[in-house]
Amino acid sequence: AADLAGDATAFPVPETSVNSSNQNDLDISKVSRLLLGHTASMLTGVKVVTDANGVMRILTSDRDEKIRVSSFPCTYAVEGYL
Repeated sequence: AADLAGDATAFPVPETSVNSSNQNDLDISKVSRLLLGHTASMLTGVKVVTDANGVMRILTSDRDEKIRVSSFPCTYAVEGYL
């Protein structure tokens, strides 16, 4: 998920089952993880891609038409800008 401040946050996707009624009791702030942030610009797109070698990258774009390519899940390692 992305927000107006330019941050991308990862949230777990809970498994759905008939008998799991305590999933609503999860504190989102404890299970979410800040992935990355663009400086002073809101994000307009976020996509996780995998290349032929199985390496995952996260692509993010902002309203200033900048596209950032980061390693995933180690998003502090910026691989480049497009």
